[in-house]
This record gives sequence, structure tokens and C-alpha cells, in this order.
Amino acid sequence: NLMLYKYIQSMGDLVRGIPSISPVEHGFVSSPFGRRKDPFTGSIKLHTGIDIAHPSRIPVLAAAEGVVIQSDWNEIYGNVVTINHAFSISTRYAHLDKVYVKPGEWVDRGHIIGLLGNTGRSTHRHLHYEVRIEGKPVNPCYFLPDEEQG
Repeated sequence: NLMLYKYIQSMGDLVRGIPSISPVEHGFVSSPFGRRKDPFTGSIKLHTGIDIAHPSRIPVLAAAEGVVIQSDWNEIYGNVVTINHAFSISTRYAHLDKVYVKPGEWVDRGHIIGLLGNTGRSTHRHLHYEVRIEGKPVNPCYFLPDEEQG
């Protein structure tokens, strides 16, 4: 029964390491994943995440447990946090007004990592949210609860 216990434990690790909650409560998707006209250059480019807008500086939550690998300023993303999760999955949270985590810090799903903002190359208050598998961007809506998909 030790094997069964270890199997159940590993399944729990899998579930906790997959981004499965919305990083912003009560926000709405203002720009979907995929090819779109860049709001600054006008050229067609891949939007590697989704933008979740909200009128207030509300908390941004870690969508899954993992280790913070980036928490800094970027000219494009403004204040940005990247978290490595299980199974080569990472999430990126950009344009934050405030950041509450540091590289190397472990976060649980639902941990407040910052506040929604309008920093970097941004046209309005929102969270740019990415999910990457082995470094490749995938549509974050695949990981959101059904009622929150954009």
C-alpha cells in the first residue's frame, strides 16, 4: 500500500502544480491569446497570453504552486513575476502595480503575488497572464475554470 500512497501523493503534486485558478478574481479578458494587431506598432503579432482587465488594483494570485524565478522590472512587461511549476509549466504575470514575492520563494496556489497594474508597455490597467509549457506559450484559457474562459 506504500506504492498506492506514493501514487496518490504524486497525483496531488500534479494537481497542485497545474495552473487551475484565475489569477484575478472578477476580471474580464480584454485581449485574448493569439495573433492580433499590436496596439503600439500596428503590426500583426502573437499575443503570448491573455489580458485580464479590472478597474481596481486588486490582488493577483499564483495560479498554481511553484517557485518564483523572476520578480523584477522589464521595459515591456513592467513589474513582472514568473513562476516555475511542475512538469515544465511556468506562468508569467505582467504589468503589476506592486510585487510581493522574490526569486527563490515558494508560493502556493492562491498566494497573493502582487497587485494588478498598468506598468511597462501597457494601454490600460490589466494583468498580462501567460502559461508556458517547456517555454512555449499556450492559451491560458485552457487552464481557467469554464466560467472564466475568454
